[in-house]
Amino acid sequence: QTILHSLSFNKAVGFVSGLIVCAITNSLSLVAVLLVNFVSGELLQMESCIPILLGAAVGSTFISYLVVFQVLLRQNS
Repeated sequence: QTILHSLSFNKAVGFVSGLIVCAITNSLSLVAVLLVNFVSGELLQMESCIPILLGAAVGSTFISYLVVFQVLLRQNS
């Protein structure tokens, strides 16, 4: 619980935590399911999980763009 609190005590820290977790796991669904379980288990408050989820969504989109650009670069060369 202290680790979750330290990763979400601030909106900016929560956003960056979501980005990093999504970059490591490459799964927005996994992050969402974990957050739902943490909130239902009262390990994390709903207000602090929203920036984490937003960061994970941005991270997932960024990873998708990287894959698309890599495919486009390989087609052009």
